[in-house]
Amino acid sequence: GDLVYNLGADADNLGWLAGFSLGQAKEAHSYQFIYNYRRLPADAVLGAFTDSDFGGGGTDVKGHEFGIAYALNPNIIPGASYFFNQQGVTGGTDFHRLQIDLKYIF
Repeated sequence: GDLVYNLGADADNLGWLAGFSLGQAKEAHSYQFIYNYRRLPADAVLGAFTDSDFGGGGTDVKGHEFGIAYALNPNIIPGASYFFNQQGVTGGTDFHRLQIDLKYIF
């Protein structure tokens, strides 16, 4: 988990993340699952330092991230992440992103 509190803001200044990871995709036929939920109000952090994949980047966003990776062998690890977020902590619009990765270690 993570917690951030902006002392310089009067409101919307507390952000947090809670999640878990199961397994590590390192050895052949091993896997990894990740899940987290985060809430990042508008004034919790400077928007330039946020995860650009989550909610399209920036602040004033909340939602879920699901991820999976599977090691075909120790050098080739495909994976996917799905972001189910809401832009605008109070109200707002839905934001969905599927991200597919292929990690090649040499």
